[in-house]
Formats: sequence, structure tokens, C-alpha cells
Amino acid sequence: MKTAPITTTKYAKRRNCIWRAARNPFSFTVVGKFVKDGDEDGSPTIQETRVENQSLGEGSIHRAMERNKARRLKEKGKAKDDYAAQHEVAASLQLMTEQNVFVVEERNSRHKERAKQMDDRNMQRDALDYTPMSKAYFVRKKREIMTRR
Repeated sequence: MKTAPITTTKYAKRRNCIWRAARNPFSFTVVGKFVKDGDEDGSPTIQETRVENQSLGEGSIHRAMERNKARRLKEKGKAKDDYAAQHEVAASLQLMTEQNVFVVEERNSRHKERAKQMDDRNMQRDALDYTPMSKAYFVRKKREIMTRR
């Protein structure tokens, strides 16, 4: 297992400590402390002490995890709401399309019916004052029109 490099900062130098950087920013270890009154010759010695600050880190990590979980759930809820809204819009558009198709078909059938009634009325009116030859012509024409439908 690799150990983190030993780093010294201004604060660590002021406090006469060497800090070991850890992966968890909330957990730190004091590796050594310079002792001013060291050996008999007066050179400073390093006294080994270890300080673990896990409680602060665990609480912060726990809070961060809860925040992330809440954010994920919120995003998931938004995604579900967006999905439901998209389906609702799609369903309403499909319904509108079906209604428009129905309205167009109904309008076309009314138009055809009206055109047929007008043709019949015009042929009856025109056939009243025709000679027998003209009547035969229009009867033939009427049959042609009826066979086309």
C-alpha cells in the first residue's frame, strides 16, 4: 500500500508538525512533531505521534452522500415528471390528430352529399323544359355521372 507524500505547510511549520496528506480531505495524520528540547547536543528530535480525525470526515462524507442521494432522487423525479409530461403531450397530439381526421372526413362527406343534391336539383329543373331529345341526352349524362360515383 502506497503512503501519501509528506507535506509541510506554513501552518504545519509554525506548529512544528509534518502532515501526511491523505485521500480523504477530512482525515489527517500528524506523522511527527519537532521537539525543541531534543538530544543532549541540542539538535531537535522528531517525536512520533498519530492523530486521526475520522469523526469530522465521516460526518461530512455522510452529509455529502445524503446530499448526492437527495439530488439523484430529485433528478429521477424530474425525469419521471418530464417523461409523464412528454407522454401526456404525445397522447393529446394523437387525440387532436384523430379528431382532425374525423372532422375532415365528415366535412368531405357533407360536401359530396351537398354536391350530389345540387346536381340532382339542377338536372330536374333543367329537364322540365327540354325537348324529348334533350331529355334523352341529360338522362344519359345523369347515368354517366351516377356510374362514376
